[in-house]
Amino acid sequence: MRVSHKQIVAILPKGKGLDIIRALKEEKQVVSANLNFARGVGRMGPLRSRGLGEQSEKEIVNVIVPADTAEDVYSYIYDAAEIDSPHAGILYMAALGAANHFVLPEDLSEEQ
Repeated sequence: MRVSHKQIVAILPKGKGLDIIRALKEEKQVVSANLNFARGVGRMGPLRSRGLGEQSEKEIVNVIVPADTAEDVYSYIYDAAEIDSPHAGILYMAALGAANHFVLPEDLSEEQ
């Protein structure tokens, strides 16, 4: 049985990514998330007029979810990350050609 999946990517200000991943796990039972870091200057960002040498740090959250729950998870991230606020980040979703289902064993202890 082939289940289609979607990838949701959020590019967020530094310090927001881990909170979003924790909230997704607790509220939406999403465990297929990854956090990466990046630096850069946007065209309309507050650092643009200060010069080329200054950059802001960003966090990139990647989430893979089944296609039938993707809209709900997307809306949840949009609200939780306050994407509608100025300089809050970018959120987008794309279809995946293939994804493998991975489940952690139930008897694992959770690390803090």
